Amino acid sequence: MKNQVTKSRFLSWYFSDSGDVQAMANKVISSLRDKGEFIITTHDLFDRCGSIPEYICVDDNDGGNEYDPSEVELING
Repeated sequence: MKNQVTKSRFLSWYFSDSGDVQAMANKVISSLRDKGEFIITTHDLFDRCGSIPEYICVDDNDGGNEYDPSEVELING
């Protein structure tokens, strides 16, 4: 069984760095200016994420490991 991470915990972690928030804001603004819309889902962010830290997972062993998103299931919560 894959380890799991809740959407809320993933999003809190994903947007915990102000630099990442600013980068996302720039993408949103650029897309809105160029295309008139910006569409993204939690799954889009999750799938494009380079790695998922173990400490945000449901079965947090906090061994400092990181997982490829394909090794973790994104769940509601």
